[in-house]
Amino acid sequence: SEGVSLAVDDPTLPIGEENLVLRAVRALEKEVGRPLPCHVTLEKHIPAGGGLGGGSSDGAAVLRALRRLYDLPLEDSDLERVAAEFGSDTSFFIQGGTAYCRGRGERIEHHAGPRAALDWVLIFPGFPIATASVFGALSLTESPREGYDILSILERRDVDSLRHRLFNRLEEPVRRLHPRIAQWLDAMAGRGLRVSGSGSTLFMLADDAAEAESLVKEIEERWGLTALATRSAPTRQRPSTE
Repeated sequence: SEGVSLAVDDPTLPIGEENLVLRAVRALEKEVGRPLPCHVTLEKHIPAGGGLGGGSSDGAAVLRALRRLYDLPLEDSDLERVAAEFGSDTSFFIQGGTAYCRGRGERIEHHAGPRAALDWVLIFPGFPIATASVFGALSLTESPREGYDILSILERRDVDSLRHRLFNRLEEPVRRLHPRIAQWLDAMAGRGLRVSGSGSTLFMLADDAAEAESLVKEIEERWGLTALATRSAPTRQRPSTE
């Protein structure tokens, strides 16, 4: 289609058709059967290759923004279906909140989530990890791990149980590919340090905001890494397109 352009503030990121923002525009144009001219300016605040869903959330935000801009008669479920065409976990970010996802991440079951905010610490190792490299090294065992019970732990905001119940099947290949990350995970195993997505970001749950800030200081002084205290919102909230 004509009239679609993209500007990115990070020169290391692709601006061609492989960018999820442009793929989102193309997928929505296909869905509605007409061009959707637009210029998108992408300001990256979530590091690429960080395992935090930055690219996927960008793609989802574009779908929501175009629906609003063109007043398209599409429900969230329609956008989730469109998003699944170009990203494995992009569909989740159409509504966000708390959800149990199956398949490639496109089969979504939304839940209310915790009634109160949760405090987290994010740790940035300073280098990205290519998602494909981690999935290529993944060997699923014959003993699948079920995570559905985590929803009830979240709902009652049982921080200690949640800290020790969280798991990530991609953590093992990340450990093998990046021994330094394995050392950090082992050093903070008692605190429930985990890999986010396919890495490279690490995260852990804190008891409260004060402990989160204390952990940030400890990590920065002990390891010389960049860390951030953050908070997840209670209950499921629709992301804003304002």
